[in-house]
Amino acid sequence: MLQKSQDILDRVEEMEYRHVKVHGTFDHSKELLLWPRTLKLESGASGGQHGAQIITPFHCKETGSTILINRGWVPSARVDADTRKEGQVEGEVTITGIVRKSEKKSMFAPQREEGSNKWQFRELKEMAQYANAVPVLLDADATTSVIGGPIGGQARITLRNDHLQYIFTWYTLTVATGYMLYRYVKGRTC
Repeated sequence: MLQKSQDILDRVEEMEYRHVKVHGTFDHSKELLLWPRTLKLESGASGGQHGAQIITPFHCKETGSTILINRGWVPSARVDADTRKEGQVEGEVTITGIVRKSEKKSMFAPQREEGSNKWQFRELKEMAQYANAVPVLLDADATTSVIGGPIGGQARITLRNDHLQYIFTWYTLTVATGYMLYRYVKGRTC
């Protein structure tokens, strides 16, 4: 568990994708939306449903600071907080999640409407300003999901495995180079 707010800020760059546990309370009055997003299933496949990910300010009891928690995905029909009141967790809770960094904005991404709570990608500094929080974001894991609330565990970490492709590429280059060397040496000896 992290002990000081400054520890989080100082180490956030090196902590991406690390699991952390925080204890505190949500401030549902300043919810942010990552919009549009699709549901990600346990298998890693897309659920084909459109909606948003709900990011809620979270006041950490241990650090005394407020961070942002990506609580998970909700369908488009439940984006408005009034449609999911049973999922608005009250009181002190413990959240486990993965530390995430900002995303780079695409040059084709539209500008966000000033004062809107909708973002198209993770802009931690701007989101933190909007929510009066420090620029730290945790993607809550699936164990934090509550009935009627966002579906947690939407962060999927997939590492590319191109080893077979590399083996084929280098083997082919080796064979081609060997053949060219053979033709070159054979041509000089005749």
